Amino acid sequence: EELTNYTDFTNHTTAVNLMCTADMLLFVVPDVKGNELIVTGKLFEYLASGTEILALGPTGGDAASILHEAGREPLLSYTDTNAILNQLNIALSNFNHSTTRKKYSETSIATFSRRFQAGRMAEVLAQ
Repeated sequence: EELTNYTDFTNHTTAVNLMCTADMLLFVVPDVKGNELIVTGKLFEYLASGTEILALGPTGGDAASILHEAGREPLLSYTDTNAILNQLNIALSNFNHSTTRKKYSETSIATFSRRFQAGRMAEVLAQ
């Protein structure tokens, strides 16, 4: 708990700044029927921040596929406590032994940018 900061609701600009300066972000797909199809804008914001993500949800869902395509840590099952603990321990070890925060490059998520997706849509509509 002493390594965790909880932030109440804040404006979007502040939220993005917090995402970019965090050591790890928590992303949870709601545990509801049909959740394998849930992909929120927050996932893309988290990816764009370059920050490590602890993601929980359906491991065969769309969010899991996006994390995989982006070269990120896998989305973990809600109940896989060993995998969750392992990912947290690795992140803590990296944090304790590094002088800089681990950040992912933007090239790993370039295909998810609005510009790239708009270009793909334009190609589809031009056919």
